[in-house]
Order: sequence, then C-alpha cells, then structure tokens
Amino acid sequence: MHRFVATTIGCKVNQYDTESVSALLGRLGLDRLSADGSDSVTPADLVVVNTCCVTAAAAAKSRRAVRRAVKRHPNAGVVILGCSVTRNAEALRRAALQAGATGPIYLAGHDEDVAACVRDCVARLAGDAEEQRTEQPSGLLERHRSGASGRGETPSPAGPVVDDRWMRAGSSPLRHDQVPSAAGVSTSMTPSERARVKGNIASALPSIRSFAGHQRAFVKVQDGCDALCSYCIVPYVRRRLWWRPIAEVVREVETLVGHGHREVVLCGVFLGAYGRETTAAQGRPPSPTLPELLANVAAVDGLWRVRLSSLHPGDVTDELLAVLADRPTVAPHLHLPLQSGSARILRRMNRRYGPDDFLSAVDMLRRAVDRPAITTDVLVGFPGETDSDFDRTLQVAREVGFARTHIFRFSPRPGTAAWAWRSDAPTGEVVNGRCGQLADLQRRWARNFRARFLGDTVEVLVEQGNAATPPGCHRGLTDRYLEVTFPRTEPGEGLIGQVVPVRVTEVSDAGLRGDCQFLQ
Repeated sequence: MHRFVATTIGCKVNQYDTESVSALLGRLGLDRLSADGSDSVTPADLVVVNTCCVTAAAAAKSRRAVRRAVKRHPNAGVVILGCSVTRNAEALRRAALQAGATGPIYLAGHDEDVAACVRDCVARLAGDAEEQRTEQPSGLLERHRSGASGRGETPSPAGPVVDDRWMRAGSSPLRHDQVPSAAGVSTSMTPSERARVKGNIASALPSIRSFAGHQRAFVKVQDGCDALCSYCIVPYVRRRLWWRPIAEVVREVETLVGHGHREVVLCGVFLGAYGRETTAAQGRPPSPTLPELLANVAAVDGLWRVRLSSLHPGDVTDELLAVLADRPTVAPHLHLPLQSGSARILRRMNRRYGPDDFLSAVDMLRRAVDRPAITTDVLVGFPGETDSDFDRTLQVAREVGFARTHIFRFSPRPGTAAWAWRSDAPTGEVVNGRCGQLADLQRRWARNFRARFLGDTVEVLVEQGNAATPPGCHRGLTDRYLEVTFPRTEPGEGLIGQVVPVRVTEVSDAGLRGDCQFLQ
C-alpha cells in the first residue's frame, strides 16, 4: 500500500486544505505518515506540500519545505499546492528538482483542479498514467509566464481581465483617495464560471472527518479576497470569492464532533465575506449570512465551542453580536486585525476602516459579551510609518488591551502598491525597536487581561503538551483562548481531548496555572 506525508505552510485555511487533500488520498487507498516520516523507517511514496507566499519569509519557507520533503523521500511523487504555486510555480518546481526529486512532480494552484492533480499523481504511482517527468495541469506554468509580461494586467482564471496597473511594480504611488476599493475591480463570474472555480477547489475534494494532530478542528467555510490591501498579495493568488452552504458545513462539523473534536474554528480568507461575492460592504445583503452560519453550527449536539478565526472590524454587527451573546457554545473571543492605529497609514494600506471604527467595534463587542478576548495583528514598519504613526498604534492598542497580539514586520511583495513604496519603509533598526516596544507593552496588557480570571473556575479543552509545557502538567485553552496549565495527576494522556474545569490560581506571562477540579 502506498503511503504519503503532508506538510503545510501558512494559515488555518491552508491547513484545512491539506486535511481535505489528505482525506482524498485516504479514499484513494494511501496511508498517512507523520509529516517528517518519523513513524516509519520506509520513505513515503508521495509527498504533499501546501505552500504560502503572504510574506517573503513564507515563500522562502515553502521552498525549503519542498526541498526538505524531497531530500527525505527522494523517490516519492511530489504534489505542490497552494498560494506559492499560484504565484511562482516554476520556483517550486526548481526547488524540487534541485533537491534531487526523481519521481513525478505535480503542481496545482488555487485555480487548478486540485483533486484531478492528486488523482493523476496517485494513478502515476500505481503505474496507470502515461510516463512523463513533470505534470502541468491546465497549462499552469505557461499561464504564470504570460502573467509576468509587464503589461499591467493579470489574466483572470475565470475569464475577465483585472486592471491592476495601480498595484504593479514601477507604477507611481497613488494618493490615498486614488487607491481603488474592491468594488472597482472586476471579480464577477457567470454561474458556469463560478461553478467551475468552486468545483475545482472545493466540491471535488471531500469533507474532512478528523483533523490530524489537533483537538480544535479548522473548518473552511469561505475562500477568496478582493479587498486589495495595498501590501497584500492574497487577492492575486486567492482572488475569487466563494463560500460553502450552511447545511454542508453543519454536516462536516457533526462528523468532526462524532470523531472526538470538541471545538471547531470557522475560517476563511476573508471570513466576513461569507455569503457574498465581494468583500465590499456595498451591494446586496449576503445570503446566507455569517451570523446564520454561526448560529447553526453552534446548535450542533456535542460541540463544546465554535470559534471564528478572523474578522474585519466592519463585520462586527448587531446580528453577529446577538449570536455571540445568546449561544453559550460560541467562544467569547474575536480576532480583529488592527494593523495600524494611524488613520493615515490605514488609508495608505487601503484597509477601509479608521481607528475610530476599530474602537467602535471593540466597544460594541464589550457591551454585548462579558470580558471578551480580543486578539489582533499589527503590521510594523509600513512605508511612510513615522514615530507619530506608531505612537497612535500604541495608543489604540493600550485603549483596547489586547489579550494577544501577533506582530508582523512589513514584507514588500512584488506586484503590490506597497512594493513601489518600499524605499519609504523605516530602517530595520527602527522596525526592530518598534516591535520590541510593542511586544513589551503587549505582555503587560495580556497579563492584565488574564488577571481578570484569577480565582475563577474556567473550562479548558486539554490539548497535547508542547515544548513550553511545564513537566508533569497538562495544557489547554479556554473559551477565551487563554492557555492554562495544571498538574497531571493521572498516568498517560487520558485527559487529552476532554473539557475539564480548572480553578485559576496563578497568572504569569506565559498564561494561567490552576488546579483541575475534575481530578480532586
């Protein structure tokens, strides 16, 4: 029987996609090994690498992952998927060849028929496919070469041509009011085109039954983004928006719960656009809506918690907050990317909200939900960011008191508007200093938030320990995404996957410590 390994670089959506591809491979009769193949002395017959290119570091990490997988399994077939394939398939193919790949190499980006690619590779391994060294589904590599012609237009996978000259390298930086919104970019599809895109990416791949190595299962409900933030490459690799029907999502969640997952995380590339064909707020009301989806998932029997992955501040509506407030299975936690607290920088980022809009969303959430956890992303060092702009970011962050902050350094991506502005970015020394300052303050704010639960008894979903878990302790997460450790009093790993009550007795920079009431 053939065996495979799968490696994922990037976001929760990518991780879900890998699980879906793995489910297809399981149906085709392949056994899954651990990602490094350490559970077997025999190399895998097939390696799958799902890639990311949201930053230059992620793109480089994707190429390293391909090389590492090939070196560990030099005779295996290679399937390379994801954003980096859509962006630069040839670089990944070269990485596989340079690492010594001797098996067939298949590449499929987001607009390719991923299921067909996987099936073709498996058939090849079984000796049923025509002999050839490298498969190129749907002329993938040729289309990438034609897309780099420099004409200022990007061929659209579903037909229409998108005028993206404003985002091309070498173009003159636009004033803030000249940066087009998503509504100014053609993303419309005919019904047949939409069916083709959804069929290629979603319908031909099976739903998942479990999520390997996770107690919290990620469930992709939406894909695609046309928001065109000036620093972001995602609209160029996941441009077309689509979503999954509520009934389909609910069935998958029921299956996951039946296989032992107590929490699911609903995720999407632009989750707030669920039910819409564009991220733009204007236009027809979405149908279905994200609050409707959330309410239906929250009602699944046996589910302990459903969590939303990431939302735009404009997605915090009265309807959504009503579901958060009324459904005890909905986590009192929202991830709201701030990126910057400067109105000027946010305009230049084309984020379509200002600091006041962000603070208004936070205020709405806090009025509706008791002690909600608010986590965020902050992008430091965007071109033109001054000390005054960064001070405004600190001011907003201080006012919110985030439970957790992911700090990112600006990474210029070729083809975006910000690429043309990269010479205006602060120096590395300045960026390092700002990141350190924000990190120091964030530790204080996060500790203050955690301290609000000292003495409380909280429910904890017990997860596998990691390198930071104290010896002799279990670790897990609360509904507010707070990490809790507590002494292990039973042998083995019997509590992993269970939800247990823990009385919080100590607050630290790392999280919370407590005593499990279930074990006393």
